[in-house]
Amino acid sequence: MNSGSARHCRLAIAYVACGVLAFLLGASAWSATAELPGEALEQVVVQDYGFEKTLLTFARERLGLFGRGAALPDEHPIVSVLGMILRQNEWRKRPLFKIHHPALIAMFGHRKLICADDFLNDSALQQLRHLVQTQPNAEPAVSDLDRRVHALLDVKSGLAIVPRAGEEWLSPYEVRKEQAATGAVQGAIVAAYADVCRAFLEDDPKEFAKTAENLARLNRTAAEQAGAHPFRLRVDRINTQLQPFSQSAVLYLLATMVYVAALLAGRRAIATAGFALMVAGFAAHAAGLIFRTVLVGRAPMANMYESLVVAVAGTVLLAIVLDRIYKNPLIGLAGVLLGFVFMVIAVKMPLHQSRIAPLRPALQSSWLTYHVTTVMLSYSAFALSFLVSVVYLLRRAAAGNGGRARLLKAL
Repeated sequence: MNSGSARHCRLAIAYVACGVLAFLLGASAWSATAELPGEALEQVVVQDYGFEKTLLTFARERLGLFGRGAALPDEHPIVSVLGMILRQNEWRKRPLFKIHHPALIAMFGHRKLICADDFLNDSALQQLRHLVQTQPNAEPAVSDLDRRVHALLDVKSGLAIVPRAGEEWLSPYEVRKEQAATGAVQGAIVAAYADVCRAFLEDDPKEFAKTAENLARLNRTAAEQAGAHPFRLRVDRINTQLQPFSQSAVLYLLATMVYVAALLAGRRAIATAGFALMVAGFAAHAAGLIFRTVLVGRAPMANMYESLVVAVAGTVLLAIVLDRIYKNPLIGLAGVLLGFVFMVIAVKMPLHQSRIAPLRPALQSSWLTYHVTTVMLSYSAFALSFLVSVVYLLRRAAAGNGGRARLLKAL
């Protein structure tokens, strides 16, 4: 092996090592979730937007509604949600909400983090109305901030853990406030929830765990009687804990780095490692799609988020097949690069666009699956062929000894 090849090999090995180290550090950070004294609470069933989900999923989604850059405490999401409900006055004074629009930053005294009370006081509301009238381009930012602030205020009413067969579920607070007609089971759930709240406020871990177990038992029994599917709830919890789409994005990034290293070193063995990472990323991606299908009860192609993750899955699958046929690492590199970029876009989408919601009436057709699947696969094929061509042209242009001239001649 000449000195140039040896140098490229060392560079490739260092490149791969850095990528693996970054993955391990990221994985350890994801797993460092604060413990919950009453783990049974994670399995409490909540109805949200017409779908039943675990309290763990509900809590994470509610925190996600606070938006990018929210200054949330490093604690279990259910603990945060209970704190928002039981100590709302304190939470309203916490600088949780990050603002990005220059006009809003200036309005709030050049602060980038504000609390709910900053937004809700009469003076601020008047200034916001004036801002929207004088600067229409600020309206989306104001609407987004309003949505995020009300995500905090609406947690209490959104905690629908009191099942009712054939009817919309209620939160314990709605049951008390409206004196809704409920049976003995529903009354027991409200009482059990009150016990959990009392133990939480008294900061008694043993009592909290005991009361959480009782609430989970009563709630799960009533939820199943009201039609909630135990299998779907198990899938919901697994999906929330594993976050397969996020995992696939990391694996696609690692595969991209390995494929680049293979091209630098000119070693097929390194490209094989990149292919293995691409397959692993696709496996995580496919698992996420299967989970999503189970949770929504249909093909996951009803909005921009779902269509994007399906199209990216098709792109990576095509890259896997074509890589095996032609043994060309450029195909694999194009596939995983597209996979990484677009899965990051999907994962970073605002939660109100990506969370599970009822299907719009216009899309309630059996043709949805066939039509959108065909369209998404065509997008996948086009995206892959486009990027393979771009990578090929860039590689030819970067080649030494008249590579650019050969490229122009080939064109």
